[in-house]
Amino acid sequence: MPTTKTVTYTLYKFDELSEEAQDKVLNDHWDFNVDHDWWEHVLEDAATVGLEIAEFDIDHNTIKGSLTENFLESCKLVRTNHGVSCETFKTAKAYLVEYIEEFKKWMKKEKDSSENDCGCDHWKTKDWLAEFKYVEEADEVERNYKLALLEDYLVILKKEYHHQTSREQIIESICDNDYDFNEDGLRF
Repeated sequence: MPTTKTVTYTLYKFDELSEEAQDKVLNDHWDFNVDHDWWEHVLEDAATVGLEIAEFDIDHNTIKGSLTENFLESCKLVRTNHGVSCETFKTAKAYLVEYIEEFKKWMKKEKDSSENDCGCDHWKTKDWLAEFKYVEEADEVERNYKLALLEDYLVILKKEYHHQTSREQIIESICDNDYDFNEDGLRF
């Protein structure tokens, strides 16, 4: 005949645990904040500036993606949506300056070229810009910009991962979720 037994446990909040039990909780829950799609808001932010991140691996320092907007539009979106202290802003600004310098050199060369009899002497700057986006110099700036922007987002992803796995953030999440533990740090 089975006997019924009643067991009573005393439960504790994280901050009531001993230091040793807290360390056990943190060790057991190190991935608490990254066991789901922790990167989604970073990828959504990238999408708002015309960058689609296809894949990344923060352990191996790799990231792949493509621009969904043209170079100039992406630069405008970054400069509109990100603060001047953001690395993405600095990247967009630097590559926009480089693009303009390459454009000026190309336009001067095209205008000065005696071989170029395209009837372009009446073109306005926007006509030249429209033509420039199809030349190799513009492609190279755009490719380099995309790579630099991807690198910026890889850094952002790494920082987010490290933030989410930091002691402070894990403790905050445990407290926000109002978890209870036994005196040894096992969650109930």
